[in-house]
Amino acid sequence: MVCRTNHVVKSTCLAFIEKIMKENATSLTLYPKRFESLMLIIGSLLFALGGVWMIRVGEKKGWFVFAFFGLGVFVLAMRLIPGSSYLQIGEEGFEVCTMFRSAFTKWEHVDQFRAGTNGKNKIVVYDYASEVKDYETVRGLMKGMFGTEAALPDTYGKSVEELVDLLNEAKDKYTRG
Repeated sequence: MVCRTNHVVKSTCLAFIEKIMKENATSLTLYPKRFESLMLIIGSLLFALGGVWMIRVGEKKGWFVFAFFGLGVFVLAMRLIPGSSYLQIGEEGFEVCTMFRSAFTKWEHVDQFRAGTNGKNKIVVYDYASEVKDYETVRGLMKGMFGTEAALPDTYGKSVEELVDLLNEAKDKYTRG
């Protein structure tokens, strides 16, 4: 198995797949970077405090600033709770969990993983296999608006290229069967 990108990758996707096999584990679980979450929490907290200051000096827009960034602090703090966010890669497919809500996708339901963009940010995106008929209307709408049918919400401590390679290698390994 060879990773498909031309990028130099610090740790190869193959090493992760081999780790799963050597340990007789049935899955590999990746988690979001805690440091990034903490930095975003601190930034949101500072802006929320800025909103409080705006309210104190009589600026009504401060309520919006406080509510928006205050909610951001809460949502980002949820990511730090164990089990709230993860990507689990296994023999049957992958499970994405965000804020304690998870969704499982079978390998055979995915066409291929690739790098995409969300504004200025690089993200991992994928389209469903043509045989999959679930949610065709929503998928068509997403494809028309964003150029892809689905995306992962995080890179779970990996670069986009590393995660794309890891997921494509796992998909290839487990669907060749």
